[in-house]
Amino acid sequence: MSIIYSYPTSQPTVDDLLIGTDVNDENATKSFTVQSLVSLINAANGSGTVTSVQIATDAFLSAIGGPIVDAGVITIGLTATGSPSASTFLRGDNQWVTPTVSCGISIFDENSLLTSDVSSINFVGAGVTSSSDSLGNTTVNILGPISTVDTVSAGTGISVNQTTGDIVVTNAGVTSIVAGTNITLTGGTTTGQVTINSTGGGGAGSVTIVQPGTGLVLEAGSTTSDPTIGIDYAGDSTYITVASSATIDSTDSINFQDGTAGVRKTTLADIPATALTLVNTAITQSVADVVKNNTDTYTSVGDVDQVITLTDAEYTAIATKDGNTLYLTTTTAAASFTKTLVIDATGITGTEYTLTGNVAGDTQSGASGSNYAFSTGISLTNGYQWASGAPTITQAQGQFTSTGNVTTNLGTGTIEAIPAGTGSALVTIIDNLTKENGAVSGTNYQIAATTNPLSGTAPFTYTSSNFGVAASIIGLAAEWEVISPVYSYSPTSGTVQSGQTAPVTCTVSGTVRKKNYTLTYNIIDSNSNGTRNVDYTISNVTTGQPFTGVGAPLTETTGPVPYGTAYNFNTNFSNVSGSGTSTTVNSRTLANPITGNITANVTLSNTIVSTTSATSGTVVLSTTNQIVSPDGSGTGTGYTATPQYSIGSGSTNWQTYTSIITQSNGTPVNFRYVFTSSSGYTNQTGPTFSAITPITINNGAQTATTTLSGTVIEQLTLVQFATSTLGSAALACSDYPGSNSYYHDGSGSYPAQSDKIYSDTTGLNPLANGFYAVYYGSTVGQSLQITTGGVVDATPIACPTAGTATLTTTNNINPNDGTGYTATAQYKIDNGAWVNGSTITANIGQVISFQYVFSISTNYTAQVALAYSSIPTITISSTPQTASTTLTGTVVADPQNGTATLTTINQIVSPDGTGTYTGYTAQPQYKIDSGAWINGSTITANVGQVISFQYTFNISPGYVAQTALAFSAINTITISSTPQTTSTTLSGAVIEQLTTIQSGTAMKSSALLACNAYGSFPQYFYYHNGSGTYPVQGNKVYSDSAGNNPLANGYYAFYYGTATAVSMQVTTGGVLVQNPTTC
Repeated sequence: MSIIYSYPTSQPTVDDLLIGTDVNDENATKSFTVQSLVSLINAANGSGTVTSVQIATDAFLSAIGGPIVDAGVITIGLTATGSPSASTFLRGDNQWVTPTVSCGISIFDENSLLTSDVSSINFVGAGVTSSSDSLGNTTVNILGPISTVDTVSAGTGISVNQTTGDIVVTNAGVTSIVAGTNITLTGGTTTGQVTINSTGGGGAGSVTIVQPGTGLVLEAGSTTSDPTIGIDYAGDSTYITVASSATIDSTDSINFQDGTAGVRKTTLADIPATALTLVNTAITQSVADVVKNNTDTYTSVGDVDQVITLTDAEYTAIATKDGNTLYLTTTTAAASFTKTLVIDATGITGTEYTLTGNVAGDTQSGASGSNYAFSTGISLTNGYQWASGAPTITQAQGQFTSTGNVTTNLGTGTIEAIPAGTGSALVTIIDNLTKENGAVSGTNYQIAATTNPLSGTAPFTYTSSNFGVAASIIGLAAEWEVISPVYSYSPTSGTVQSGQTAPVTCTVSGTVRKKNYTLTYNIIDSNSNGTRNVDYTISNVTTGQPFTGVGAPLTETTGPVPYGTAYNFNTNFSNVSGSGTSTTVNSRTLANPITGNITANVTLSNTIVSTTSATSGTVVLSTTNQIVSPDGSGTGTGYTATPQYSIGSGSTNWQTYTSIITQSNGTPVNFRYVFTSSSGYTNQTGPTFSAITPITINNGAQTATTTLSGTVIEQLTLVQFATSTLGSAALACSDYPGSNSYYHDGSGSYPAQSDKIYSDTTGLNPLANGFYAVYYGSTVGQSLQITTGGVVDATPIACPTAGTATLTTTNNINPNDGTGYTATAQYKIDNGAWVNGSTITANIGQVISFQYVFSISTNYTAQVALAYSSIPTITISSTPQTASTTLTGTVVADPQNGTATLTTINQIVSPDGTGTYTGYTAQPQYKIDSGAWINGSTITANVGQVISFQYTFNISPGYVAQTALAFSAINTITISSTPQTTSTTLSGAVIEQLTTIQSGTAMKSSALLACNAYGSFPQYFYYHNGSGTYPVQGNKVYSDSAGNNPLANGYYAFYYGTATAVSMQVTTGGVLVQNPTTC
């Protein structure tokens, strides 16, 4: 095929020739004139589409110049009457007219319409101004008369409903002052002033008893007369011991006396050591003889943490010495002595005592020159005291210089009995009563002791119940009560010495509350002509305590409730809706509201006299059903017709009508029907109901009437993807699938013979006579013929399903005999896979695509790329169809080839030998000229091409390169017809990957020094070749991960999985002498 774009271009004539393929002559190549193509599309030959052009218009347009059968012009214009101009407009009746404008604005005078079409507005009158801007906006200002109020704003304590217009001013603050208990109000001489005076008791107060609380004590007086309350310091139950326990810390506070300045507070952390003189002295003395080691800066020998003195023999007997302990030894131990205590009590008058601490006969032993010290104390018998102060004891103490007795002198002092006197017990009352209904101690009740304190000659023994603590009501006994009081004394008894007062508490529990009472309310219903709950109802509505229905509503109760509870309720009569009666209350014994306070159990009776009279009438709806269903008229099949009614003129509150309606006289009643189609049915016409005249209720019975009409048919079934009507079944099938939806009356999913088909869902428009193709459950449509009335004339017939497509090919590849290449035709159906072949039978409607796939034979090259011309797709129809293409390109034989080979000597050392490839991979690669590297050691290429070789290395997991892997220089090869070889040698070393040892020390001369250095800096990482996590005897240890540098001979300590390190001894080559030992 020549290259078309290489030829010059020119304007064709009808006699010029075109080249093409004659598909009716075995695809022979022929020439055609341009005129023959023009003739093909000439409408006279019947193969064209448009034969003429004409424009149809409506009454508003005109079209002149048609029809056009070849070439021409059609002029379109308006048919409107009148004259178009800048001041006329085209009106909807097709006339040019001058517009008349109505502003459409209405004006009202206090809701009365003055005009609905304003032509002008003139603003006049005093205080009225108006203005306008360039956009036509008009502003009108109307001011009120001078010196009048424009707005009212609310001040403090005042509110207004609005600021302009009809304003209501309201006092929003205090509206009245009401005098309370012990308060009087007096109006002052100045307007608006009120004087408030207190009239209660002159400020005497109402405290009747004062009880000391937790941590307090009654120091003087009594709880009811001149009591003096102080902090409880005495005994084992004080203000400190009663507090809850807690753990003290440095931020907690304590109180202290600051000289004469008074009580201050500080935190424990802020107490200076100098303030705690005795503690500071004791600490100083305790460390006075302590040996300190805080100046040792040398690291060659371990620091001394402790010092032990012992004999040489004792030192030798120690199996393992501590590297941080200083041992001071002596050849011979010092002499040991014993001291025995003697007590000198000659200065003590009286025997009412016992010794504490060391007593006579106690001994102490120690080395010569060491110290001894005895400590003895005196404890007096209960009831005795020192007559003139406790004696001074001289304790036996000194140094061990010999064995013998030493004496402690108890000093001088006289013991005497404590003189007899008066002891007492004082009770403190704790009020734990549960207080209900706002009970207040001292106002509604009190708790007091009959006798307080209790006292007698010492030693005085008391019983706490003799205090006689009791709770009692203050004031009205009918109002308050104490329920189940319990009096718990602590302690229940005791003994006190002369001058002592024992504290006692009495905890009172139980309940103090108001007494409960019940109100009973009875109604006597005296009614004429009516029945309760039929014509009227009685209800009791309370705004106070709720009722409990006993015989509600005629008998109801409130309570039990506390004394003084307010009651407030109403007894109401209500007419029963729809009863047709009205009940009027004539009289009642107790008038609403019924109010008061409950102060005892009480019964109220209320006689209510009432009269009932009738006030209603009835109406019913009568219906004639003429709706046509598939099974007859008025049968109700295929629909529901629901009657409804509403009460009141214009009411929209519709309810379902079921039976006679009773309403009050004068009440309008409206009726209507609501229709619903049943499933499987549809409304062909209607349904509807005739007009129903509203009924106004009177005393009699009335009837409203209506007639139902319309037609209901069985619901039609959808027919999809249908074509329009065509002249034959074949034409209908060729047009399938269509875009129309029809509806049939058959019982199946698809229409059958004798079924009717309509173009609408209501079945009013049967299909026109002709042939149609419709969807029938699969991709293949079916054709059917419709006769008069939309009837299916015969059983539908399936449309044809398949057709063929063929690709024809012209091979212009050089050479065109297939030498050096293959050209394979392929097709695919829709979006399916490509399949070899040039002819295919497929379903109608499926789209067939064609292509060519080329391959070049070995030793051949495509000098010009192989290609095929564009191939149009084919949509399968019942008629066989053909597409064509032309193959182009040039294939030539390859030039002569040669080979190049790389030979290799592997001297890489692995753990299992040399050249074994254990622990690594070595991959030979080649490239042709400047191309990419390709795995391989032998290559066939064209003569004259240059071949380069190289190696790439990878270390396997678990191994490491001890020395880098490399290859010796490799000479390049230029391809010739004779095979050629080049060589290289691989070198390097690979070892198994070493395991890390953490936190290692530097080399030490002994295991002890290595262990002492563990944990200090610097720390080192080492590496071993053992199979475990940590090294064992015989393993090698290196300072580098490649294993090139074994550790030097010596001792090392390192981490061994726990907080305690281990030491190891390393010999020549980094080899462990033995298993590591724990430090």
